[in-house]
Amino acid sequence: MEIKLIIWDLDDTLWQGTLAEGDAVCLYEHRVDFVRAYNRCGLISAICSKNDFAIAKNKLESFNLWNEFVFSRIAFVPKGAAIKQMIEDMQLRAANVLFVDDNVHNLYEVKSVVPDINVINATQPECDILLQQILDNNKHISKNRVEEYRILQAKIDDRKNQSVSNEAFLQSSNIHISFASLLANLEFKERIVELINRSNQLNYTQSRIDFEALTAMMMDITRYDSWSIFVWDNYGYYGLVGFAMIDRHSKTLIHFVFSCRAMHMGIEHAVLRKIKIKYPSLNISQFKISLPTLDGEWLTEDEFVNPEIRAMIRNKENSAHKQEAQIKIMYGCMSGGIAYYSRYREVMDFDVAVFEQRNCYVSFSTLRTHAAEISKQQFPRTLVYGAAFDYYNSSWTPDSLPVEDNFVDGLYEFCQFFEKGNYKILVVLPPDNMPDTYYRPWDGNTRERTTAFNDAWRMIARSFPFVATLDLTAFATPQDMPDAAHYYAGFMQKIAERIDAWFESVEDTKPLVETC
Repeated sequence: MEIKLIIWDLDDTLWQGTLAEGDAVCLYEHRVDFVRAYNRCGLISAICSKNDFAIAKNKLESFNLWNEFVFSRIAFVPKGAAIKQMIEDMQLRAANVLFVDDNVHNLYEVKSVVPDINVINATQPECDILLQQILDNNKHISKNRVEEYRILQAKIDDRKNQSVSNEAFLQSSNIHISFASLLANLEFKERIVELINRSNQLNYTQSRIDFEALTAMMMDITRYDSWSIFVWDNYGYYGLVGFAMIDRHSKTLIHFVFSCRAMHMGIEHAVLRKIKIKYPSLNISQFKISLPTLDGEWLTEDEFVNPEIRAMIRNKENSAHKQEAQIKIMYGCMSGGIAYYSRYREVMDFDVAVFEQRNCYVSFSTLRTHAAEISKQQFPRTLVYGAAFDYYNSSWTPDSLPVEDNFVDGLYEFCQFFEKGNYKILVVLPPDNMPDTYYRPWDGNTRERTTAFNDAWRMIARSFPFVATLDLTAFATPQDMPDAAHYYAGFMQKIAERIDAWFESVEDTKPLVETC
C-alpha cells in the first residue's frame, strides 16, 4: 500500500490512558517517534479522537506535539463521518490513508463509511510492524509537508465561513501561477519525478518515469517541450504542483500531472490554455481521467523569466539557492542546461529567454529598447553571455534588424553598460563552421552572418579588458548539436566545464561540488 496520511486516535493509541476520565496519560514514545519521522519523509499525520478539543490540544501542546499534526478532528462525534470529511478536505484518496485506533468498533465504523481506507488495531503487534514498514518505504524522501497542509486547512476553514460562491472565493484568494520551461526544469527534476510517480488522482496521462529517462527527455528540447507549474495565493506558497511535457512531433502530452494540493483551483485548464497558445492542435485524447470543470480564469500568471519571481521560486524550492549568486548565465534557452552541469550551480543564477518578455532578458538587442527596466536588475559581478541570441532577426525590433553597423554599435553599448559596474564577462561565441543546414536563414541567421558577428565580438573584446571570449568553433562538431543554437547534453557539459575553469581563474576560487 502507498500511504500518504496516517490518522491517529489518542487514548490508548498515541498515549496510554483515557484523557476524558482524568488519567495521567503517558506517551507511547515509539509512536511519537513515528509521527516525527513521518513528517521528515513527506508523510502527514492527523488526529481523530473522541475528546474535548481544548483539553486534548493543551495536552498535546504540553508534549510539544500539537504542531506535528494537521486537520485534526477532536470532538465527541462519529469517527466515520469525521474521517470521510477529513480525507475530502485534504484532497486525498482513501486508499492512501491509514487509520490507527485501539477500538475495534471505531475501526469497523470508519471502514463502513470509507470502504477503501486502510485500518489497523493499535493494540496488535502488527500495528507497529506496519508503521515501521511505511517509514522504511519513505525514508528516501526528504520533505516536510506539514506547512503545505496547514495552508490548505486555513483555506478550507475560511471557505466554510464565507457565504460566497466557490468561484468568488477563488477569485478573492489571489491565486498566482508561474511556468518554468525547457532546461530550467532540470533544477526541479527530483520533485518532478516524485510527483509523476506518486500521483494517481490527478495524473491525467497515468504516466511513470525514472530519473535518467526524464533528464534525457528534458535535455532533448528539439523533441520535447516541458513546463513545471508553481502556485501561490493569499494563504501561502504551494510549490511545484504540476508538470506537463509535450512531444513536439505528435503534439501529444506525455506527462500531465498535478499534486492534490492543486485540486479545485482551475489550474489544469489554465495550463492547457498556456500550452495551446504554442500548440493549437494539442491532442489530449489520451487522457485517462476527465478534466475538472473549473476554468481557472481567476489565476494570475507571473512570468518565470521575471528575475524576482524566479528568485522567489528557486529559494522556496531549494535552500541551496538562498545564498547570494556569484555568477549568472545569460544564454537563452541553453542557460538552465549549462547551469545544471556547472560545479557552481549552488551559487549560480541564470536567465530564461522569453521573447514576449524582452524587458527581463539581458542582451544588447534588448538593451536598446528596454535599458531602463534591465538596469534595475541586480547582477553578480561575474557573467556569462551567449552571443548567439543576437544573431537572429527575431531578437530585434523590425526597425533595427542586425546589420554590420548597428551590430557593432550594439556591442559597444553592451560592453559600456557593464563596464560601469566592474563586471567580468565571458562571451560564448556560437560555432561558425557547421554545415549550412545548422543555421536558420529564414530568421536572418546564416553561417556567413555568424562568422561576421563572431569577428565583431573578437574585435570588441580586445577593446574591453573585462571581456573574454569562449569560441565554440574551436571544439564543436556537428554531432554535438541539432543546430548551431541548441546543444546536446554532452556538449553543454563541455561548455560548463570551460565556464567553471574561467570562473575559477577570475574569482580565484575552488570548485564547490563535483559535476554530474
